[in-house]
Amino acid sequence: MPKTPEKLKKNLFIAGAGFIGSSLIELIKKDDSLKICGLINSKKMLIDLMGIDCKNWKTKLDNGMNADFEFFINEFSRLSKSIFVDVTASKQISMKTSKILAKGTSVVTASKIANSANQEYYDEIRVSELIGNAQFKYETNVGAGLPIIETLKTLLNTGDKILKIEGVLSGTLSYLLYKYDGSIPFSKLIKIAMKSGYTEPDPRNDLSGLDVARKILILIRETGEKIDIQDVCIDSLISNNVDPSTSVDEFLNELEKYDNDFLKIYNKAKNNDQVLRYIAEWDGEKAKVGLKAVAEENQFYYQNGRENFISITTKRYNKSPLVIKGHGAGADVTAAGVLGDILKC
Repeated sequence: MPKTPEKLKKNLFIAGAGFIGSSLIELIKKDDSLKICGLINSKKMLIDLMGIDCKNWKTKLDNGMNADFEFFINEFSRLSKSIFVDVTASKQISMKTSKILAKGTSVVTASKIANSANQEYYDEIRVSELIGNAQFKYETNVGAGLPIIETLKTLLNTGDKILKIEGVLSGTLSYLLYKYDGSIPFSKLIKIAMKSGYTEPDPRNDLSGLDVARKILILIRETGEKIDIQDVCIDSLISNNVDPSTSVDEFLNELEKYDNDFLKIYNKAKNNDQVLRYIAEWDGEKAKVGLKAVAEENQFYYQNGRENFISITTKRYNKSPLVIKGHGAGADVTAAGVLGDILKC
């Protein structure tokens, strides 16, 4: 690949050095149009406005300065063509999105926090984009590397009207429900998925349905609708009798009490030639997420493994909805999606 002149390089400041951040850095190394000038995690930060040599970057970051996010913001505001990349789960960082954009720095984020915050902050971010003449990219908020948000934007920008959105939006829940056949308890399957890295460190973040609710909320907002998270009806997979303040281990032990209840739900579906899917739905008015038993005539019956499956019914795509499906979870595909957004800035 021919080298890009230095003055044309995009200056990247990345927050987050976990699985996604690490995968992203490896991808960036291969692109001469990009230059990493800053890295920050919860404890340390590394800044070099001339560009960080990414060999042994983890060791360099571990030995870097103590993390100071306000200082980090001020540093990338000094450079033109700066892009701030958020691959953290930090609410503190997400709530700085509006401020960063207003200062003229584009933001690429994999975090859903900013876009699923209250409607007032969501609107404020869009105003800040205009004030700072900056861009806000967040394709990986829903479906990792799948082009779901970009497709919605294109439909709307070309005059189509969104009538309905339905989807299997959680790779974790997709995996659990696809794998479950009653041969082992549901609580044990969750533990296996945790060890394989298929769930959040605290699986309640997946099982509660809140993550899926945030995703459908983001998609609905793309259509121009005003909606907050409390407007989404959430059918959690966690019993109301489970104490939410317990540790993860205590929660998993408590969950064993409900294995027979879940087995009954599974057997009822199986006896009716149905499968279980955790589905998000919006009909143009009401939004809900929850467990459903679906038969062969339902499109989500054919969802596989950790696959995400989105169906969009529009004025144009009415009798035959537009479908996007594919691998919707994982550090590699998410990092690739984030890189795609960076290249669009």
